[in-house]
Amino acid sequence: MNLTWIKERSRTVASHEEHQISGAHMETTTIIVIAVSVGMFGLFSLALAIAQLRTRGLVAPGALKPN
Repeated sequence: MNLTWIKERSRTVASHEEHQISGAHMETTTIIVIAVSVGMFGLFSLALAIAQLRTRGLVAPGALKPN
């Protein structure tokens, strides 16, 4: 094997490990899971807000009708 190749390879591996340790790299799957979770929460919030507006705030068990 070529000694230069070994040095370059070890430098590349060390750089990759340092990059992973720093936490700057996020898996695509992780980003998608976070985006879907935030999207579901946002959709639920929007639906609840629309329901509250249409029923004048009566979206709750045992809610009292306004006078």
